[in-house]
Amino acid sequence: MKFTKPLILGLLFLISGFPAFAQETADSTRALDLGSAHAIGINFGTQGVGLDYAYRINPHFSARLRGLYNKFEFQDYPYALDGQDVNINIALDLQQVGLIFDYYPSKNSSFKLMFGAAYFLQNSIDLGIRIQDTLFIGDDGPDPDDKGDFVFYPDDIGGIDLGVTWNQIAPYVGLGFGRVVPKGRVGFALELGAYYTGAPQIESASYGLINISEAEEAELQENLAQFAWYPQMNFRLSIKL
Repeated sequence: MKFTKPLILGLLFLISGFPAFAQETADSTRALDLGSAHAIGINFGTQGVGLDYAYRINPHFSARLRGLYNKFEFQDYPYALDGQDVNINIALDLQQVGLIFDYYPSKNSSFKLMFGAAYFLQNSIDLGIRIQDTLFIGDDGPDPDDKGDFVFYPDDIGGIDLGVTWNQIAPYVGLGFGRVVPKGRVGFALELGAYYTGAPQIESASYGLINISEAEEAELQENLAQFAWYPQMNFRLSIKL
Protein backbone atom coordinates (compact mmCIF):
# COMPACT_ATOMS: atom_id res chain seq x y z
CA MET A 1 0.00 0.00 0.00
CA LYS A 2 1.30 3.40 -0.89
CA PHE A 3 0.98 6.02 1.84
CA THR A 4 0.16 9.28 0.22
CA LYS A 5 0.66 12.58 1.97
CA PRO A 6 -3.11 13.23 2.51
CA LEU A 7 -3.49 9.74 4.04
CA ILE A 8 -0.59 10.26 6.42
CA LEU A 9 -1.95 13.64 7.52
CA GLY A 10 -5.35 12.09 8.11
CA LEU A 11 -3.92 9.32 10.28
CA LEU A 12 -1.91 11.81 12.30
CA PHE A 13 -5.07 13.88 12.83
CA LEU A 14 -7.01 10.84 14.11
CA ILE A 15 -4.19 9.75 16.41
CA SER A 16 -3.74 13.23 17.85
CA GLY A 17 -7.45 13.58 18.51
CA PHE A 18 -7.91 10.19 20.18
CA PRO A 19 -6.53 11.18 23.64
CA ALA A 20 -8.89 14.15 23.81
CA PHE A 21 -11.78 11.97 22.74
CA ALA A 22 -10.85 9.31 25.34
CA GLN A 23 -10.52 11.95 28.06
CA GLU A 24 -13.91 13.41 27.17
CA THR A 25 -15.48 9.94 27.24
CA ALA A 26 -13.92 9.20 30.62
CA ASP A 27 -15.14 12.55 31.98
CA SER A 28 -18.63 11.79 30.70
CA THR A 29 -18.53 8.35 32.29
CA ARG A 30 -17.41 9.78 35.60
CA ALA A 31 -20.17 12.40 35.46
CA LEU A 32 -22.67 9.65 34.71
CA ASP A 33 -21.38 7.53 37.59
CA LEU A 34 -21.52 10.52 39.93
CA GLY A 35 -25.11 11.21 38.99
CA SER A 36 -26.14 7.59 39.60
CA ALA A 37 -24.28 7.29 42.91
CA HIS A 38 -26.98 9.05 44.99
CA ALA A 39 -30.13 7.62 46.54
CA ILE A 40 -32.67 8.26 49.24
CA GLY A 41 -33.98 5.55 51.52
CA ILE A 42 -37.20 5.00 53.45
CA ASN A 43 -36.54 3.02 56.63
CA PHE A 44 -38.93 1.19 58.92
CA GLY A 45 -38.23 -1.37 61.63
CA THR A 46 -37.63 -1.84 65.33
CA GLN A 47 -35.89 1.55 65.52
CA GLY A 48 -38.94 3.30 64.09
CA VAL A 49 -39.35 5.03 60.75
CA GLY A 50 -37.11 7.50 59.00
CA LEU A 51 -35.25 8.70 55.93
CA ASP A 52 -31.66 8.62 54.78
CA TYR A 53 -29.43 9.99 52.03
CA ALA A 54 -26.91 7.55 50.55
CA TYR A 55 -23.82 8.05 48.39
CA ARG A 56 -21.83 5.30 46.68
CA ILE A 57 -18.15 6.12 47.20
CA ASN A 58 -16.90 3.23 45.05
CA PRO A 59 -18.12 -0.29 44.16
CA HIS A 60 -17.21 -1.53 47.67
CA PHE A 61 -18.09 1.38 49.97
CA SER A 62 -21.16 3.53 50.47
CA ALA A 63 -22.09 6.09 53.12
CA ARG A 64 -25.43 7.37 54.30
CA LEU A 65 -26.79 9.92 56.71
CA ARG A 66 -29.86 8.55 58.47
CA GLY A 67 -32.55 9.87 60.79
CA LEU A 68 -35.00 7.62 62.68
CA TYR A 69 -38.01 8.38 64.86
CA ASN A 70 -39.86 6.04 67.20
CA LYS A 71 -42.31 7.37 69.77
CA PHE A 72 -45.33 5.66 71.26
CA GLU A 73 -47.07 5.00 74.56
CA PHE A 74 -49.86 2.87 75.92
CA GLN A 75 -51.72 3.05 79.19
CA ASP A 76 -53.20 0.53 81.63
CA TYR A 77 -51.84 -2.63 80.05
CA PRO A 78 -52.97 -5.55 82.28
CA TYR A 79 -50.20 -7.83 83.52
CA ALA A 80 -49.74 -10.44 86.27
CA LEU A 81 -46.67 -9.61 88.35
CA ASP A 82 -45.79 -12.21 91.01
CA GLY A 83 -49.42 -13.30 91.11
CA GLN A 84 -50.70 -9.73 91.52
CA ASP A 85 -52.73 -8.05 88.78
CA VAL A 86 -51.18 -4.71 87.84
CA ASN A 87 -51.57 -2.07 85.16
CA ILE A 88 -48.45 -1.06 83.24
CA ASN A 89 -47.90 2.27 81.48
CA ILE A 90 -45.07 2.54 78.95
CA ALA A 91 -43.80 5.60 77.07
CA LEU A 92 -40.98 5.20 74.53
CA ASP A 93 -39.17 8.13 72.90
CA LEU A 94 -36.30 7.35 70.50
CA GLN A 95 -35.02 9.98 68.08
CA GLN A 96 -31.65 9.63 66.40
CA VAL A 97 -29.39 10.75 63.58
CA GLY A 98 -26.54 8.56 62.42
CA LEU A 99 -23.77 8.04 59.89
CA ILE A 100 -23.56 4.50 58.49
CA PHE A 101 -20.89 3.03 56.19
CA ASP A 102 -21.76 -0.02 54.08
CA TYR A 103 -18.97 -2.32 52.89
CA TYR A 104 -19.60 -4.82 50.07
CA PRO A 105 -16.88 -7.52 49.98
CA SER A 106 -17.89 -8.49 46.43
CA LYS A 107 -18.92 -6.14 43.66
CA ASN A 108 -21.27 -8.84 42.34
CA SER A 109 -23.14 -9.46 45.61
CA SER A 110 -25.52 -7.33 47.65
CA PHE A 111 -24.25 -8.78 50.96
CA LYS A 112 -22.79 -6.03 53.11
CA LEU A 113 -21.20 -5.26 56.45
CA MET A 114 -22.18 -2.05 58.23
CA PHE A 115 -20.49 0.13 60.80
CA GLY A 116 -21.03 3.65 62.06
CA ALA A 117 -22.55 5.56 64.96
CA ALA A 118 -25.76 7.26 66.03
CA TYR A 119 -26.48 10.30 68.14
CA PHE A 120 -29.71 9.96 70.13
CA LEU A 121 -31.57 13.23 70.44
CA GLN A 122 -34.06 11.43 72.70
CA ASN A 123 -33.44 8.03 74.29
CA SER A 124 -35.84 7.30 77.11
CA ILE A 125 -38.23 4.58 78.22
CA ASP A 126 -40.62 5.38 81.07
CA LEU A 127 -42.36 2.55 82.89
CA GLY A 128 -45.15 2.89 85.44
CA ILE A 129 -46.60 0.03 87.52
CA ARG A 130 -49.91 0.38 89.34
CA ILE A 131 -51.80 -2.17 91.47
CA GLN A 132 -55.03 -3.04 89.71
CA ASP A 133 -57.24 -4.45 92.48
CA THR A 134 -58.37 -3.39 95.92
CA LEU A 135 -56.67 -5.34 98.71
CA PHE A 136 -58.48 -6.64 101.80
CA ILE A 137 -56.36 -7.56 104.82
CA GLY A 138 -57.52 -9.09 108.13
CA ASP A 139 -60.06 -11.64 109.35
CA ASP A 140 -63.28 -12.02 107.43
CA GLY A 141 -66.46 -11.57 109.46
CA PRO A 142 -69.69 -13.57 109.16
CA ASP A 143 -71.06 -10.98 106.77
CA PRO A 144 -70.10 -12.03 103.19
CA ASP A 145 -69.61 -8.35 102.39
CA ASP A 146 -67.06 -8.11 105.19
CA LYS A 147 -63.82 -9.03 103.40
CA GLY A 148 -61.32 -7.92 106.01
CA ASP A 149 -60.38 -5.49 108.70
CA PHE A 150 -58.35 -3.25 106.38
CA VAL A 151 -59.20 -2.12 102.88
CA PHE A 152 -56.58 -0.64 100.57
CA TYR A 153 -57.70 0.89 97.31
CA PRO A 154 -55.34 1.15 94.29
CA ASP A 155 -54.73 4.86 94.93
CA ASP A 156 -53.79 4.07 98.54
CA ILE A 157 -51.38 1.32 97.56
CA GLY A 158 -49.54 3.54 95.11
CA GLY A 159 -47.08 2.49 92.42
CA ILE A 160 -43.58 2.63 90.99
CA ASP A 161 -42.21 4.76 88.14
CA LEU A 162 -38.99 3.78 86.38
CA GLY A 163 -37.07 5.89 83.86
CA VAL A 164 -34.43 4.24 81.64
CA THR A 165 -31.87 6.14 79.54
CA TRP A 166 -28.51 5.29 77.96
CA ASN A 167 -25.55 6.91 76.22
CA GLN A 168 -26.47 9.49 73.60
CA ILE A 169 -23.63 8.46 71.28
CA ALA A 170 -23.76 4.78 70.31
CA PRO A 171 -21.45 2.88 67.89
CA TYR A 172 -23.25 0.61 65.43
CA VAL A 173 -22.34 -2.66 63.67
CA GLY A 174 -24.42 -4.93 61.49
CA LEU A 175 -24.86 -6.88 58.29
CA GLY A 176 -27.48 -7.07 55.61
CA PHE A 177 -28.51 -7.67 52.03
CA GLY A 178 -29.32 -4.92 49.56
CA ARG A 179 -27.46 -2.01 48.02
CA VAL A 180 -27.99 1.44 49.47
CA VAL A 181 -27.75 2.82 45.91
CA PRO A 182 -29.61 0.26 43.80
CA LYS A 183 -28.50 -0.84 40.36
CA GLY A 184 -32.00 -0.16 39.09
CA ARG A 185 -34.31 2.68 39.92
CA VAL A 186 -35.68 1.05 43.09
CA GLY A 187 -34.11 -1.37 45.56
CA PHE A 188 -34.92 -3.15 48.80
CA ALA A 189 -32.70 -4.13 51.74
CA LEU A 190 -32.89 -6.08 54.97
CA GLU A 191 -30.49 -5.05 57.74
CA LEU A 192 -29.70 -6.58 61.13
CA GLY A 193 -27.45 -4.85 63.62
CA ALA A 194 -26.96 -3.52 67.12
CA TYR A 195 -26.02 -0.30 68.89
CA TYR A 196 -23.58 -0.37 71.77
CA THR A 197 -25.44 1.90 74.18
CA GLY A 198 -23.65 1.00 77.38
CA ALA A 199 -25.39 -0.02 80.59
CA PRO A 200 -28.83 1.62 80.94
CA GLN A 201 -29.21 4.26 83.63
CA ILE A 202 -32.16 3.84 86.00
CA GLU A 203 -34.13 6.47 87.88
CA SER A 204 -36.96 5.32 90.13
CA ALA A 205 -39.75 6.93 92.11
CA SER A 206 -42.46 5.40 94.26
CA TYR A 207 -45.48 6.68 96.14
CA GLY A 208 -48.19 5.42 98.42
CA LEU A 209 -47.53 2.28 100.45
CA ILE A 210 -45.11 0.91 97.87
CA ASN A 211 -41.50 1.87 98.33
CA ILE A 212 -38.39 0.98 96.37
CA SER A 213 -35.19 1.17 98.39
CA GLU A 214 -31.74 2.26 97.22
CA ALA A 215 -30.58 -1.35 97.49
CA GLU A 216 -33.42 -2.55 95.24
CA GLU A 217 -32.67 0.20 92.73
CA ALA A 218 -28.97 -0.78 92.74
CA GLU A 219 -29.91 -4.41 92.16
CA LEU A 220 -32.14 -3.43 89.26
CA GLN A 221 -29.31 -1.32 87.81
CA GLU A 222 -26.98 -4.32 88.08
CA ASN A 223 -29.47 -6.64 86.38
CA LEU A 224 -29.91 -4.25 83.46
CA ALA A 225 -26.16 -3.75 83.01
CA GLN A 226 -26.03 -6.83 80.76
CA PHE A 227 -28.26 -5.08 78.21
CA ALA A 228 -25.47 -2.90 76.82
CA TRP A 229 -26.27 -3.83 73.21
CA TYR A 230 -29.48 -2.60 71.62
CA PRO A 231 -30.44 -4.85 68.64
CA GLN A 232 -32.32 -3.58 65.61
CA MET A 233 -33.90 -4.90 62.43
CA ASN A 234 -34.50 -2.52 59.58
CA PHE A 235 -36.22 -2.71 56.20
CA ARG A 236 -35.17 -0.14 53.62
CA LEU A 237 -36.73 0.95 50.34
CA SER A 238 -34.22 2.87 48.22
CA ILE A 239 -34.79 5.16 45.25
CA LYS A 240 -31.88 6.14 43.03
CA LEU A 241 -31.71 9.86 42.24
